[in-house]
Amino acid sequence: SSDLTHALYFHFIMLLVAIVAATVLLGPCSAAPKVDILDQTGCEDGERFYASQHIGEILSYVDSWQGSRNIDVLDFFSGPKGRVAAAGRYRGLRSDCYDIKRCGADNICTRSGFYRAVDKVMSLVQFGMVMWGPPCSLWVFLSSSVHRRTKEAPQGDTTNHGVQIANLICEQVCVLMALAYVRLVNQLLEQPKGSGFVNYRTFEWLRKAIGMTDTVMTWMRLFGHWCPKPSWLIGTLPTRAGLKAVYSKKRWQERARRIKAGMMSWTRERRYFSKRFAMRCFRHLWKKAAHATTVKTSGGRWTTGTRYLTDASEYTWRFGKAVIDASVVARTHQSSSPLPDVKWTFRELLAGMPFEPVPSLAVGKKASPKNCIERYFKKKKKKKTRDHEDQAKPSDAKRS
Repeated sequence: SSDLTHALYFHFIMLLVAIVAATVLLGPCSAAPKVDILDQTGCEDGERFYASQHIGEILSYVDSWQGSRNIDVLDFFSGPKGRVAAAGRYRGLRSDCYDIKRCGADNICTRSGFYRAVDKVMSLVQFGMVMWGPPCSLWVFLSSSVHRRTKEAPQGDTTNHGVQIANLICEQVCVLMALAYVRLVNQLLEQPKGSGFVNYRTFEWLRKAIGMTDTVMTWMRLFGHWCPKPSWLIGTLPTRAGLKAVYSKKRWQERARRIKAGMMSWTRERRYFSKRFAMRCFRHLWKKAAHATTVKTSGGRWTTGTRYLTDASEYTWRFGKAVIDASVVARTHQSSSPLPDVKWTFRELLAGMPFEPVPSLAVGKKASPKNCIERYFKKKKKKKTRDHEDQAKPSDAKRS
């Protein structure tokens, strides 16, 4: 009986461990849909909502909106962690996030998701802060073989499903930025250096209209990011120049000297520049290279990027804190100054905004990894069936 009791206790404890593990791994994230990196939303073709085709409806909704302005910081496309909103909450500000990875309803490409975004922007207080971080996977040069964007044709290959979604997100963001401008909300948009997002016709017109002409360049590595990538910061935040960070020649030389001398502490940066660590993780890096995209740069060199580069879109705590500190300083100064002049109304901005024509829906299924795997096994099964039929048929020699 004692052995039976111990066995029951053991199975009961293992069951509890399995339940806890499933809760931790699948908990709140299971409610959000799995989103393909090149698709960027879980939106089907028939569910798309183009704000450019419903200008009158949007204006009527904004005019009749009767909510309260109770949000200080809004983090758009915040990712699972939402570090800018978290830094705002740390400073005692009322913060909120908008990202499909956190909540399946936050889909800016659908009607309900877009109006949910409008509600959040309308709820921002005067001189509040909104941080925009639209997906950049189909705007950077590493995916140029897919989107085919140029300065002459910034809309890219509009027959591609992912490019259509990326263009739609850009236009929806421009509408929301125009709304934030007339509501006297400070805003900041972040994109990697060289992103084609800034050359898109709708966003380029909006930049000139509301005075977002200057661009602040910063290095995310100086805010503790694992990837030393340069980023552009564009917006109406008066104190955005304080976020400028430059890798000077002296800083590069000091960093190289410390790495060569082995003086650098065992941080993530040291691991990325360590040959020993690269050899230990060779198999892991080989798996990453299986999904690589190789592109030839203008200098004649080849560079490789993988799907794991999407991890670089996550902001660090230091960057989120720096953005919030800059917004608090700007808000304090603006609150004691006269109200700035708003040159445009929301109606005038939407009337003058040049939208791209609505493209025809892409033919066939989305190019998601799941569909690619299904097509591969279906093709393999068909080939196996054909080979089996060929073996079952008598040959011409036997017939003769």
